[in-house]
Amino acid sequence: MLRFASSLLTIALAIPAAAGVNRWSASGPPEQCDQYGRCTKVKALALDPLDENRIYAITLGSIIVNQSYAWLPRLWRSDDGGATWVRVGEGSLFEREDRRLVTIRVAKSSPRTIYVVAEDAVYRSTDAGESWGVSQLPDTFNTNRDIVVDATNANTVYVAQSAWCENAGCGGGIYRSDDGARTWRRVGLEHLMLNGISADPRDPATLYAYAGKIYQTRNRGGSWKEVTPPNAHRVTSVAVDPITPSTIYANASIQNVGCAMFKSTDGGKSWRTLRDENVENSFRLPFAIDPTHSLQLLATNGWGTPLHSVDGGESWSSLVEGLFGNSGADDLVIAPSGTTFHGVVDGRVFHYSIVPQRRRAARQ
Repeated sequence: MLRFASSLLTIALAIPAAAGVNRWSASGPPEQCDQYGRCTKVKALALDPLDENRIYAITLGSIIVNQSYAWLPRLWRSDDGGATWVRVGEGSLFEREDRRLVTIRVAKSSPRTIYVVAEDAVYRSTDAGESWGVSQLPDTFNTNRDIVVDATNANTVYVAQSAWCENAGCGGGIYRSDDGARTWRRVGLEHLMLNGISADPRDPATLYAYAGKIYQTRNRGGSWKEVTPPNAHRVTSVAVDPITPSTIYANASIQNVGCAMFKSTDGGKSWRTLRDENVENSFRLPFAIDPTHSLQLLATNGWGTPLHSVDGGESWSSLVEGLFGNSGADDLVIAPSGTTFHGVVDGRVFHYSIVPQRRRAARQ
């Protein structure tokens, strides 16, 4: 009995103050509104892979600059699991650019190194967001969609750039930089309307890009092959298991049927469709895998409702406690311990901690 009580106390102490237990609790950067009632919204969220309590959030909104309004980004950081937030990089290049931001990534091998990709630029900070440099890909006509950082080298990054058409001369493709986003070269998949890119966390040479279909490289972009599930019509996301990278999940539509989640346990050689009558035909972005116990997954359905699985996607339950009526999740991440979830829901940051019973189920 004493041993059981001690374990509960340990878990309780590990839960961030901002997180509700078995329910979502809102605690994010302060909201700023202009005279027309347009308020800042959180656009992207990222966790420090080595520090459970450090969270980054990017807000975008109408900000007063020189007595007029400008649509500008702001970077916020929490060092206590989301309970309090401070603005970082005030007055930096990052804040002065009126650009459409796509996502934020923290380098696992050097967590003070952060990358933010905008539709037409890539920002890099090496001091946890206090100062920034910016670069552009050689092809400035097309749109940047996603970025991944090499898990072993913070200077190596890949950007998926969507071409404006799928004909010769339309540009786009996967671009790689080996010098911290200073210079870039294209490493394949040009002329495709790319949606994103995911990396194998154990093997930096293996990546998956998706543009309706899934493409895999095992030599850092030297060559690519298609590994799309046979009946998938349009792939919208790909996630790689951080513990067993041969396990891959893909969200895709099935022609004349709806949407589904596919799972491969052999690196994309074969796939099967995951079925659950509670969420049938409704999976979509985003998607997260527990970094320590890969049976625990997060996803959303077609209405943005957060979904939780503890058996590798075989069955799902909704996580709506603490959310508003028609709230839709735009981003979901799982903390390194696997006991806390963070999400962007309707432009606000929410936090959720699971009870020991659910955690144990994911470990079995």
